[in-house]
Amino acid sequence: MNVSQLQAEYLHFLSDPALWEAANFQRRAQAVAFAAFVRQLARARCHDPEIAALHQETARLEQGCLRINEAFFSEARRQIRAGLWRGATLRQELERCTSYRAGHPGQPHLAPDGLDVLVRGVLESEPIPPEEGVRMPEMVHLERTPAPAILELVDRASLGENDHFYDLGSGLGQVVFLVHLLTGVAATGVEIEPAYSRYARQRAAELQVEGVTFVNADVRLADLNDGTFFFLFTPFTGAVLETVLDRLRVIASRHPITVAAYGSCSRAIARHHWLQPQDDYYKHEFKLTLLRSRTERV
Repeated sequence: MNVSQLQAEYLHFLSDPALWEAANFQRRAQAVAFAAFVRQLARARCHDPEIAALHQETARLEQGCLRINEAFFSEARRQIRAGLWRGATLRQELERCTSYRAGHPGQPHLAPDGLDVLVRGVLESEPIPPEEGVRMPEMVHLERTPAPAILELVDRASLGENDHFYDLGSGLGQVVFLVHLLTGVAATGVEIEPAYSRYARQRAAELQVEGVTFVNADVRLADLNDGTFFFLFTPFTGAVLETVLDRLRVIASRHPITVAAYGSCSRAIARHHWLQPQDDYYKHEFKLTLLRSRTERV
């Protein structure tokens, strides 16, 4: 792409009214990515005056986009602290920022969309801390569940007041926050990395959200006995995953449970005969799949 093409792209962003719509995080994310590309190009071609001038323009564009985003994030946090962004009200706000719509299960959740920008901006108000522990073999590094997948999870889970939701390998806690805020059910995240669970607890205190709990523990040892719904976004693999599934099977022998999975762990989970798949989405790494326990005694 030559300089004239880059300039035309910049002007296209600048003249696009959608860029300045408060909830259009997706379009602003594209503009910010374009500005980052120009910034890298300016470093590589530091003696090119046209690129340097374009870099200054796109940097201003980027700052304008980030200011709009931060104003929205700040207001969203205020609404959550006030207890106003809950249930249907929150859902309506979230749907302004995503192409996902209820009633269409089995959608692959691939590229991030505007809702991911919003969720990260609201729930990651401080820098992400470095890991303190040593990640053991078969433990997977931090990955954020796509926010539209969380909406699908809520739509399909049929969670009620007697349910207790668990996110196994909860990272920074976004699944726990959204499930609780959207449904009101008790939600617990279990995370082995102490810096991440502490970060999630700090965000809960900052947002004044009750009904969420973040436990710093190895899932193989944590108390999961009151859980009725368990979510896993491939937090671990191999023998660790099998050990956790054995624990869930014991719980399922006492009361029915539902397991939701996303990512490469789905196929391994679906192979367990004590779980009944509710769909065939476990065959696709980027689709959310649900499985319910069969009646058996362990």
